[in-house]
Amino acid sequence: MLLKGAQGPARFVREDGFELLAVFAINVAAEVLYELTDFQHHVLDLSGVGMIVTGLSIFLVFRVNEAYDRWWEARKLWGKQVNDMRSFGRQVTTLLVPARVPGLGEAEAADLQRALVHRAIAFNYVCASHLRQGGELNDDDRGLLVETIGAQAAEEALETPNTPVAIVQQCSRILSGAVGTSVSETELLTRIDTTFNAFYDVLGGCERIKNTVFPENLAKFTRMFVWGLVILFPLTIVRTDGEVNLVSATFVTFVSFVFLKVEHIAYALKNPFEGTDHDTPMWALSRVIERDLRCMLDEPVPEPVQAVDNVLM
Repeated sequence: MLLKGAQGPARFVREDGFELLAVFAINVAAEVLYELTDFQHHVLDLSGVGMIVTGLSIFLVFRVNEAYDRWWEARKLWGKQVNDMRSFGRQVTTLLVPARVPGLGEAEAADLQRALVHRAIAFNYVCASHLRQGGELNDDDRGLLVETIGAQAAEEALETPNTPVAIVQQCSRILSGAVGTSVSETELLTRIDTTFNAFYDVLGGCERIKNTVFPENLAKFTRMFVWGLVILFPLTIVRTDGEVNLVSATFVTFVSFVFLKVEHIAYALKNPFEGTDHDTPMWALSRVIERDLRCMLDEPVPEPVQAVDNVLM
């Protein structure tokens, strides 16, 4: 995710400088070629291109809205995940105590709380990698999982097709094995189980966004139409006057570049789980959750994830 101040001159030149120069070159070339011909009027009528501009503007608005909806839904899902995890930590550390679960001793209750909370911490990091890497975890992810929940539990989870689901399943088994069958304990189990369902809701929502591919033909034709406008637009402005008009070329470049930039924004936002600068900051949010949950366990709290070049992942 880009932070405030990320869109500085250096990033602009790096990301958009080449295309801006290309558009300007097209406009200057149109001016030069027009002067070398015998045309005395505009090659294309401005009203005709105006209709194209109007239609393309509506099309781009639709595309940006669709892409932004996907990006914003992903961000809302992870915002919900933060709240659900905090609720889960509170439930585990305040309800799974000897006073409410008579079969638990002080040491057993502490072990149970750690087992559940540590799996909740691992769940978020694994979710982030699961979404960005298409279900595959790299060696760093596997090492983090082993460090957080132990080698045996990590191996068991990694053997399944969906590691985040397996971690929640482990939590459910641990909890059901520790809680008795009395009415009060059953009610407690049901309440925490509802939170487990909320974890699945977030994971399923993110997987739906990840696996529902934004129509590639739509992106391809949108880019073709925009570049078509970039090429046609100068032909409605230039006129034969014996000199190359750089002011006109600059104006047309600015207008054309606006359309290109809007198309870039739509392209960047359409997939929020691809590891790009515009991604949902899942790793940073996972660290926020970890800090809160470890604080509830009175454990050492890690440092927040820091942005690199004003990009938070």
